Amino acid sequence: MDNTYKKIYSEEISSTSTEEEPMVIDREEPTTSSNSSSKEFKSKIWVKDLREMMDADIYKNWICQGENCNIAITTICNKCKMVRYCSDDCQQRDWFKKHAFDCDELQNQIQAPP
Repeated sequence: MDNTYKKIYSEEISSTSTEEEPMVIDREEPTTSSNSSSKEFKSKIWVKDLREMMDADIYKNWICQGENCNIAITTICNKCKMVRYCSDDCQQRDWFKKHAFDCDELQNQIQAPP
């Protein structure tokens, strides 16, 4: 087995999956008493990377939308509430490069009735 799968996050899903430390979900299956004829067992669901589980459109909602940035989001545009960024600095850089031109239109799309 690949060495990157050695680290196990017991009973939880790590929110910070990386290439070096993939997420592991440790799931216990229903067990029976040792006197029973059924065997006790556990299974592990190995998730190499959260990105493999997600549709590309969903994944982009969890990463910074700044130019050439793929870091997890921590902040969101206060005006349109649709564009997400990893930091205030990244948000400000993107605002002056492109988002200032798109923000009003995105905000209008949200407020427009269907």
